[in-house]
Amino acid sequence: SLNDIYKTLEERGRVLGCPDQAVAVRGQMRDRLGAINRAVEGRARPRVLMTIARNADSVTSVMVGARGTFVDDMITAAGGQNVFGDLSAAYPSVSQEAILVARPEIVIEAMPEVRPTPELEAKIKKQWRELGPLPAVQQNRIYLLCDENATIPSPRIVEVIAKLARLFHPEAKFD
Repeated sequence: SLNDIYKTLEERGRVLGCPDQAVAVRGQMRDRLGAINRAVEGRARPRVLMTIARNADSVTSVMVGARGTFVDDMITAAGGQNVFGDLSAAYPSVSQEAILVARPEIVIEAMPEVRPTPELEAKIKKQWRELGPLPAVQQNRIYLLCDENATIPSPRIVEVIAKLARLFHPEAKFD
């Protein structure tokens, strides 16, 4: 969770003998997240599905982050609503049927290990179209998140959250 990142940062600062620097980084993170929060506050929260892993050839074996996870925190901090935020398992695999029922308005494919290309983006969008009539497909709001920090809970996650906020609320200004 974001709170765990703050705690770990403080612990590492103490262990490494630089607690003041850790406190400063934590403050910068909180300031940046506060600016994002103010920019998206009061706006409609789009229903978001963020994949952590899945079958490369089809939209199957889709792993997502549920309530209380780092993924759920990122979606919420960016001004979205996690469509699987009510599940009790932390990182469940969800079925195609569950995805269709959830009707996400935005799909984020977290792929920190790949380099995005137009071909990859076209392949991913085609796979989602084949799944069925989702609002995210109909509104062309399927995005690749290929940032190497996308799934690493570290202070750099604030910039990933900013990227998500720009996708969820392109009209919001916080930079």
